[in-house]
Amino acid sequence: MSPGPESRGSPERDRVLAAVAQEYGCEPCDPRTYDGEHDRNYRFTDQAGQDWVAKVSDAWVPAVSLDWQESLLQTAAEASLPFAVPSLRRTRDGRTRISVPAGAGGALAVRVVGWVAGTRLAEVPDPGLSTFRKVGEASALLTEAFSRLSAPADLPAHDWLLHRGPEVVRAGLARLDAAGRRTGAAELRERAERVRRFVEEFERVHAPRLDGVPWTVVHQDLHDGNLLVDASGKLSGVIDFGDAHRVPRVCDPAIAAAYAMRRTEDPLARLRAVAEGYERHVPLTAEERALLLPLATLRLCVNWALWHARAAESPVLIEEDDYERLRSKDTWATLEALLR
Repeated sequence: MSPGPESRGSPERDRVLAAVAQEYGCEPCDPRTYDGEHDRNYRFTDQAGQDWVAKVSDAWVPAVSLDWQESLLQTAAEASLPFAVPSLRRTRDGRTRISVPAGAGGALAVRVVGWVAGTRLAEVPDPGLSTFRKVGEASALLTEAFSRLSAPADLPAHDWLLHRGPEVVRAGLARLDAAGRRTGAAELRERAERVRRFVEEFERVHAPRLDGVPWTVVHQDLHDGNLLVDASGKLSGVIDFGDAHRVPRVCDPAIAAAYAMRRTEDPLARLRAVAEGYERHVPLTAEERALLLPLATLRLCVNWALWHARAAESPVLIEEDDYERLRSKDTWATLEALLR
């Protein structure tokens, strides 16, 4: 979730916050708009001085996905974690979300969650290895908390599921191929070819091993925009549980390690730090340890291919969009080192 213009209002925001005032019995003040990949997020302060976020989902988001996210938030809140997670606020009559009319007879689903204070790890200039050990610990602790959950059979898959990475990258590269032919971007084509070669190797060497490792429910999106630190640099919060799913367990520390490896001259030291922190709570099998680096590299390939494909097809260039820039910034520099 990335901040948009603080003063940016909209008829939707006004409508949502009016409904929040009525259904939740609060007085939203000082509203601010934050961008997300899918949800729209309207932060506000209530009459008691507490900060909240009204998360708005479109009608196409199935109820099973919303129910699942609420279950995850409730489970995390009950787990006595050493860091904050968004707390789900209930309406005056005990509901976890409300419906707000939208255009063309549709309806928006609106949930209100507590604002988690802190600085995004992506904004910290040079975090130490101890920070990334704590990231690994957070991954393990959340995995332990979610171990009693079973993902619904009809929970939709999505493009960020790491075991689906090869097919997602191929689709993204096909879109980039078309964009490269139109623009004559030789550098883009060269980078895409390097990513393609890695994905082919991953499918041949590593993908067959995923069926033999433990599978469980994990957060599945511990990138450095979803990790918050306090003024002392201590990990203080984890947000955005929207990608959580049942996947190979090692995918979670691999995703965390992928983003940890950016913006450093020694990416493997950070990967080891994440793994060390994770194994303080959840020991990895030998097979999982062997998959950690290939999966982390695959996640960066997914990140690079997806966001650049979206940017190529969007009127808003990736360099001009704060949320997209945050998600893809510095990815290629790390990939270039890993794909040598």
